[in-house]
Amino acid sequence: MAPVPELAHPDLQPEDERTALLQRLDQYRAIAAAALVDVPWEQASQRLLPATDMTIAGIVRHLAWVEDRWFQGRLLGNKMPSPWDAAGADDPDRSMHLTPGDTSAGIAALYASACERSRSAVDRCDSLGQIAVVPSFGRGPVNLRWILVHMIDETARHAGHLDLLRDCLTPHDAPDRPEIVCICGSARFVDELSTANRDLTFAGAIVLAPGVFVRTKDQEANGLLTDQQMSTLGALHLRKIDLADRVLVVNPGGYIGESTRREITYAHATGKPVSFTDPG
Repeated sequence: MAPVPELAHPDLQPEDERTALLQRLDQYRAIAAAALVDVPWEQASQRLLPATDMTIAGIVRHLAWVEDRWFQGRLLGNKMPSPWDAAGADDPDRSMHLTPGDTSAGIAALYASACERSRSAVDRCDSLGQIAVVPSFGRGPVNLRWILVHMIDETARHAGHLDLLRDCLTPHDAPDRPEIVCICGSARFVDELSTANRDLTFAGAIVLAPGVFVRTKDQEANGLLTDQQMSTLGALHLRKIDLADRVLVVNPGGYIGESTRREITYAHATGKPVSFTDPG
């Protein structure tokens, strides 16, 4: 993966407040847009950290929504443009959700067009004191100066998120990168799962072991794990599938439990290859 290209810095002695604000906002816009450079879609759309559902593409998509929300919807009072004109689209959380057919190029173009609309909206304002048509946060009207400061804050914070997510990426074409394998299987096959873990590790793979290695068969059978703990373990294992290159299902005698079936379904849905092994 190529590094993020070097970006121009704002003037150290801007001629006026408007220039200073716009240059700083454009700097963070460029950083956000550069986060998608040379990132394959399977990585741009992947949850790279277990503690968050944010993705690189999802954040850039959200920033496109933020641009249109503040400059089109609030400042000018215009109807939100596509794709935000759909029912329920005026939702910051939903704006991060990727849709079927999304691509890195498409998300990049969506953000670029939103930023251009925002620049045009600012050009229509005679001063930073221009009052937005639509009040904000239920507390009354804001002016263009406030919106620009808010957008710098919003874009800079998400640029930091994007930097962190990019740091999680490992180039798929790196010749020395070990294969990452996630093992799935029923807790009743602890010995078989341990054997698969050992064999893959000896073969040089990075193994993401299943949740059964942090509990015993007796704990599960005797109900010593709460429903919440079981749910947490299940969610953790789905995150492991997100990070893996492929999934190996250990199923002696062809047995596949309910939780393992869910994991297989999730792996197929996220495009991860699934293979099976029967040590017996």
